[in-house]
Amino acid sequence: MRYRELRIAIVDPLTLVGRDLRELLKQRGFPASRTRLFHSDPGEGGQVAEDDGEAAFIPPIRPGDLEDSQFVFLCGKPARSGAVMKGHAEAHGTFLCLGPVSSAELAWVGAPRPESRLQRLPHPMSYVLAETVRSLGSVSGMESLTGISAVIDRPVSEVGKDGLDELFQQAIALASFKPLPKKLLEFQAAFNEFYPDDSEEFDRQVAQDFQAMLPKSPAPSVFSARTGIFHGHHLRLELRFGGPAPSAADALEALSAKDSGFDVRAYDDGAGVIDAAGQDEILVLRASAIPGSLRLALACDHLRRPLALQAVRLAEEMVAAAGFLADA
Repeated sequence: MRYRELRIAIVDPLTLVGRDLRELLKQRGFPASRTRLFHSDPGEGGQVAEDDGEAAFIPPIRPGDLEDSQFVFLCGKPARSGAVMKGHAEAHGTFLCLGPVSSAELAWVGAPRPESRLQRLPHPMSYVLAETVRSLGSVSGMESLTGISAVIDRPVSEVGKDGLDELFQQAIALASFKPLPKKLLEFQAAFNEFYPDDSEEFDRQVAQDFQAMLPKSPAPSVFSARTGIFHGHHLRLELRFGGPAPSAADALEALSAKDSGFDVRAYDDGAGVIDAAGQDEILVLRASAIPGSLRLALACDHLRRPLALQAVRLAEEMVAAAGFLADA
């Protein structure tokens, strides 16, 4: 069903998350009567993308282009998304930022929506953490939760397609004993684990967004590194308790609940981080309990459920709340 005069815009649709957003809008039949595509790269003219098997022209965004869009999905780098919002203050629609734009208010599915038109989704890893703790909320023993620690392995896909290309070239260079390209990644990422300059900011943002989502839970301790994998975040989570810890079996049962967003089958299938690529679900790779502690290993495609799918679902909630009328 399509809705009368529901107009949306997607800025930077050729990014990795922009690609997934466009795919999910179509898969879920988002009721847009018109979708316009723009890019925010100041150094480029038009771009071309494939849309339903046909070439689609993507012009650079200009003043006034967003005035009549009810929803604007910002899929580019935070600095560019921030510039787009600042440069289109006259627009009357809601900006949904799929990145950590500091001037936007945090919004997520099922939560009260902020009054601001500038809204961003939680950090993908804070979403995974929060969904895990929330899904375990009714398990016996969770009432004595006293601490949360998370070790996160970050993939190169966080940097974007250019980062993936450079990682591929690094792997080839290593195999042929040639100098490594480090234009974008700055370090040897292939077959390596390292700490990029934004590591502390990454850890702080994950913890901060988690606390905003679950203010009554203990503040998490987050420690991250970048690993030489192309795609998929790996999260090792320890929940500590002042009393008896939940059993691994009870935790797996809770995460197996219908529509929980977790794929517990991966636990028995020997799945790894690369199996999360392209999956909407958060994969449960391991669960174990020791006295006073529950440990989980999780993997997820940070572009799918935590960002693209959440953005579409959030827009769907707003459409329903606004009471847009369907065409007869």
